[in-house]
Amino acid sequence: MKYLICLALLIAPPAFAKWWIEPSELAVRADLQFLADHRLLSQPLNTYPLVWSAIATELQALDPQSLSTRQQAARQRLLAAWQQDQQLGFSYQVDAATSENRFYSFGDHFRDKAAVQVRYQFSSQHLSGKLAAATTTRGDEGQRWRADDSYLAARLGNWIISAGSLDRYWGPSWDTSLQLSQNARPVPMLSLTRYNSEALDLPLLRWLGPWTFTTGFGQLEGERAIPNARLWAARASAKPLAGLEIGTSWSMLWGGEGYGNGLSDWWQDLFQGGSEQGTENMLAGYDIRWSDVIAGVPYGLYAQVTAEDFHREKRRLINTAFLLGADIYVEALDSRIYLEFSDTKVGCSAESRKLYNCLYEHSFHLDGYRYHRQSLGSTYDNDALTWVAGIITPLATQISWHNKVRWLRLNLDGLDLSEPGGNKVSPGRYEQVLQAQTTYQYQLQDGKLSITAALTHRHWPGIAKGDRIEPALALSWEGLF
Repeated sequence: MKYLICLALLIAPPAFAKWWIEPSELAVRADLQFLADHRLLSQPLNTYPLVWSAIATELQALDPQSLSTRQQAARQRLLAAWQQDQQLGFSYQVDAATSENRFYSFGDHFRDKAAVQVRYQFSSQHLSGKLAAATTTRGDEGQRWRADDSYLAARLGNWIISAGSLDRYWGPSWDTSLQLSQNARPVPMLSLTRYNSEALDLPLLRWLGPWTFTTGFGQLEGERAIPNARLWAARASAKPLAGLEIGTSWSMLWGGEGYGNGLSDWWQDLFQGGSEQGTENMLAGYDIRWSDVIAGVPYGLYAQVTAEDFHREKRRLINTAFLLGADIYVEALDSRIYLEFSDTKVGCSAESRKLYNCLYEHSFHLDGYRYHRQSLGSTYDNDALTWVAGIITPLATQISWHNKVRWLRLNLDGLDLSEPGGNKVSPGRYEQVLQAQTTYQYQLQDGKLSITAALTHRHWPGIAKGDRIEPALALSWEGLF
């Protein structure tokens, strides 16, 4: 690690912003969507990390005189956030909470009861990176020290090659994603990502509009049924119409200790069923968002579908989970209000124990589509029906307020596959959850403060004294050295 830090110090020139927006920046995302709903931004916005390049160009090209007061304020906040991202160098983050974050969603800042992270970030025209080291109260595989959020990226033409552990979030929803979210810790990956999402001026591809593409190969943890299994994931998204964004995602678990881990093995598993039938575990899906303005009111409708299997004869995805959502901007509140419903109650078998314990599970990769026992997809894992309503309010530059209410039905059949598989959110029993949560983020001169408070009512039907009220409080501070 010390050699990497020395290398970073030697190669890091100043005055360039970091290349992308991370899934922790909820207020930035809300402002981006607000301008996109008004047709002022044309770039795809549903793949995170989201590269700044084309977005910053469009923001700078907007004429402030032609914008409404709300639009000017959103543009100004976004440009301030972009300029804030130029304050690189050494920084730190300190988290303290009364309990671990059980439902880690888009925009969240803390996972554990206590954590301290120190990082060094640099960026230039062709090179960007972050070196991070953290210690936490929760030790995965007995290790409390982590290098999560560390990466090194190089730009080659209009493509970024990166290696490291970056949080990813794929999809249009505000709370959680079915295919790939930041619910689990970031998987170390070698990735290829399109840098500028501008449309191609080619006759056969011009109709796609602005588009993004990212793909990567990662390695999962050693403490699994199949140690060091590989993860491949890819996503493409495009805006063929001003108000329409479409995305497709595909991911696969394969290889691992004792099995083929080369590119030829990946190719066989992906397209030919593998040299050993059934050792690969795939998920594929698509998502769509339509947004527009009616009577001066911006709104959005969106959906996401993720499937466990593909029916070769019928040539369609089967055994699917889905998410539906809608949002609207209310000018009187200067806020975006959203409502989302998700169903991960996927049935793949008539056998009772497997009836609704299918999504994110696998008969060979017994840990399933998880990393350190956390779902790589939905924060609520499989066999769940969830409703989430929220209000996102940008108050000023780098100041925001986010309120949400969750009504959750977790592990509906109260059954699980045997360890190491099975639902990790409510293992072995059906649980109902009603939760109210509020998060306030405030930018100070020396750093950023995030305060989260939650009140949760947990109920286990059919269990004597099966009710519990749990208050929670968390503080997160980010500062520069």
